[in-house]
Amino acid sequence: MLEKICDIWLKVTSEKVAVLVEGRNDKIAIKELPSIVEPEIIETQVHRFEIIVRKLKRKGVKRVLILSDFDKKGAIINKRLENFLKKEGFVVLERERNKLWFLFHQLKINHIEEIKRFSHIIKEQLPFLIYYKKYCSKSIDNQVH
Repeated sequence: MLEKICDIWLKVTSEKVAVLVEGRNDKIAIKELPSIVEPEIIETQVHRFEIIVRKLKRKGVKRVLILSDFDKKGAIINKRLENFLKKEGFVVLERERNKLWFLFHQLKINHIEEIKRFSHIIKEQLPFLIYYKKYCSKSIDNQVH
């Protein structure tokens, strides 16, 4: 299960992406996860939607993963942000959020900061997967073609 979470995270962070979280503890938890391309992490509690959009445009970010908590309040934030960002022309990674929700739900994670309980395991797995995806998979692809 954690391997699936790692795989989704690596796909999301394989290119420039913004991760929107509710608060400071969520941001800290996400920052601890190794990634291929460092995501732009923005707290939604601190900024109005218009300011978030300006930040994203200034940073040149087109893809956004909304990681609000997986509770009622988080679902409302997610829907509002998703609609707002789509109207502004951003690509919202809904499928990835839904996959993560399913996996986190199985691990009894409802709040993003709870990822910290598993971060030590994820940190052990991700560096290998990052290395493999960056170097090994390319050389295997080159040998096949």
